[in-house]
Order: sequence, then structure tokens, then C-alpha cells
Amino acid sequence: MNAKEQWLVDMLDSLKDGEYWHIPSDNSLLKINKQKRQLSVIIGELNSPTIAAISGVLPKLGYSLSFGSEEGLDYYCP
Repeated sequence: MNAKEQWLVDMLDSLKDGEYWHIPSDNSLLKINKQKRQLSVIIGELNSPTIAAISGVLPKLGYSLSFGSEEGLDYYCP
């Protein structure tokens, strides 16, 4: 596991189930569902470099990425 993957593992481990993760660099807001091993984008640009980087690593860690509207959550893209 490389340093970026380990950093993401540590970040995901630090979040509690249902907690939000704000990424200020591109103003994204994600919500974690640890039972489903899923992160949902609540606010953010779908094609931002940060979201793209995260979505490339999550499957290696057993997580998936979804968009809030898929779960009935409000989704907002500025």
C-alpha cells in the first residue's frame, strides 16, 4: 500500500458511520456509510481532480463512491 492509500485508509478509519467529510481544496462534502463501505458525494463537482483521485483508490480499499441522489440524499453541484 502506498502513502496516499494509507492516508485515505487512516482518514476513513477516523470517520464515524454517517459522518461528513469536507474537503476544502475543492469544496466537496462526502458522507460515509461504513456498513455499506460507501462514500457519497453530497456537494461537489463530479469531475473534480480530488473526487477523481479518491474514486480511483476507494475500490482498492473495499469502498465505493456514489452520489447523494442515488441514496435519496440531497445532492448539490455548484
